[in-house]
Amino acid sequence: MSEKDNVNNKRPFGYIYRATNKVNDLSYIGQTCSRRWRRNQNPLKSRWRRECNKAKRLVRKDKQLRDIEKAIVKYSRDNFVLEQIDTAKNQKELNEKEKYWIEKEDSMTNGYNMTEGGSNGLWSKKAKEKHRKMMQDPKYRNKMSRIIRDKWKDCEWREKMTKIRRDVWENPELREKVSDSMTEKWKDPEYKENLIRERRMRAKDPEWIDKMTEINRKRVKDPEWIDKMTEINRKRAKDPEWIDKMTEINRKRAKDPEWIDKMSKVNKEKWKNPESRKKMSKSISEKWKDPEYQEKMSRLRIEMWKNPKHRETISKKMAQKWKDSEYRENIIESMTERWQDPEYQEKMSRLRIEMWKNPEYRKKMIKISKERRKNIEDKEQFLKDVKNGLLKKDAKIKYKMSSPTLNKRIREMFPGIKNYTELKRYLKNRNIDNIL
Repeated sequence: MSEKDNVNNKRPFGYIYRATNKVNDLSYIGQTCSRRWRRNQNPLKSRWRRECNKAKRLVRKDKQLRDIEKAIVKYSRDNFVLEQIDTAKNQKELNEKEKYWIEKEDSMTNGYNMTEGGSNGLWSKKAKEKHRKMMQDPKYRNKMSRIIRDKWKDCEWREKMTKIRRDVWENPELREKVSDSMTEKWKDPEYKENLIRERRMRAKDPEWIDKMTEINRKRVKDPEWIDKMTEINRKRAKDPEWIDKMTEINRKRAKDPEWIDKMSKVNKEKWKNPESRKKMSKSISEKWKDPEYQEKMSRLRIEMWKNPKHRETISKKMAQKWKDSEYRENIIESMTERWQDPEYQEKMSRLRIEMWKNPEYRKKMIKISKERRKNIEDKEQFLKDVKNGLLKKDAKIKYKMSSPTLNKRIREMFPGIKNYTELKRYLKNRNIDNIL
């Protein structure tokens, strides 16, 4: 394309060019937009001139070079043939055509292209390997971290990069490629270990914690994000591999005292917040409406209850909780409400009948009942208390019994007397020694 053609003709939005090395026949595919150059400039030549000048400048500054920049420095600009191979009407088409030509010419494997082209194209295997080796150098790693940290402080740059990432993520093809790429990376134990170590270090940084807390607070209020995550988790919950993986992870975590302590503190803090408590209760209530979830949780609880250690842990926790009068009142109130529901009554009755058919359970419950049975040890003192006008509410406190239990013990002592009031009347004109 001549300078004259560019001036006289209306230029397209952008061009795809190929720069071929005359020495080894390796090529580089690139793109440029017409609007970047003045009317009297040839876009292809101007773009290539800038590419060559950049390579020389980076060498002078002793900076890292891309493959094409290394080739320009090694073979010189004169040993490259520049050609226009395509045009485009807009940026989207320009990106797609650059990808197309890179794939067609195979210039990622047999050429100088390090990415698949387009906006934020994925790296070639050669580029990935090169980057991996570079990142193994602590000096280079610290340098890059410092550069990115400094850039991230610039609000404009941060917003720009966030927007680019969001736009890229809206492309399903690219999202799938990135996902596949990350899955592949995650198979490398060294990469996984490095990433876990990096995340652990971040988790100790107060600034990063505050930042992520703020991000998650915003996300939780975003209905789109909630729907998206709900859908992802639903799909995961049906994936046997994911279930097995998470089960294994949670088993390991459950043996880690630090993790248990940490999660306990987190949940206690959450529970102190009335809004959080209300939200969690609502979420669990919604889940329990699903028959599948109910069945799954019932099976899980039965399996867990077979473990003596788990049983002992739960018993201790419940005994500790029961000492809290507020907790006790809440449970009693909740159970009273439930028992007013005929469906719940019927369900629990059926369940108890089924459980009672099990000889082991029956034997166990009889034993518990005997152990828990409250007797009136000093009968003489009890009868004196009743005769002397001790109120029933005070008798319940003194002998640590509920009304039904107290009346039951009275009936056992005096078969013809039904309750505390009748016993009072019975003792009024009688001698306790004669009765005993």
